[in-house]
Amino acid sequence: MRDFKLVHPKTGDKQIVIEATTLLYDNHPVIRIDYDDVDSVEMLELAERIIDFLQKETVNTPTIVCLCGSTRFSEAFRDANLEETLNGKIVLSVGCDFKSDQALGLTVADKKSLDELHLRKIDLADEVLILNVNGYIGDSTWNELRYAKTKGKRIRFLDFEKRPAWETI
Repeated sequence: MRDFKLVHPKTGDKQIVIEATTLLYDNHPVIRIDYDDVDSVEMLELAERIIDFLQKETVNTPTIVCLCGSTRFSEAFRDANLEETLNGKIVLSVGCDFKSDQALGLTVADKKSLDELHLRKIDLADEVLILNVNGYIGDSTWNELRYAKTKGKRIRFLDFEKRPAWETI
């Protein structure tokens, strides 16, 4: 049994205690959550995050990481994919050849569709790794970074020293 105290993300004035019990039933995790006085969508979303965390912890699920960055840095994508995989993580990455959009013959609609697909990969991920080679973060990657932040994803940077200030994201 674990107790989690959650504070309302906007007002900061409401606290609830969630008691969570994890167990296995027929080799599947079962999570029982008891909570009172949850009256906002934000608090329920936080409770769902705890459930997700406990489910992954119970079944020892590998972390899912989504690589984000400019496709011009193909070597960085390959290196990060290998390193993260060797560290036991499931890696989600770009799904096309590492060439410019023009060289691939992508239309504006194709690019928009691929950008949207990558946001869905971020939804699936536990964390994102921003491949900010030499500090470079292009427009699409900025969009992905902001999206990951709003979704509460853990965010890491390839070049930690050249990461943007958190308040600018």
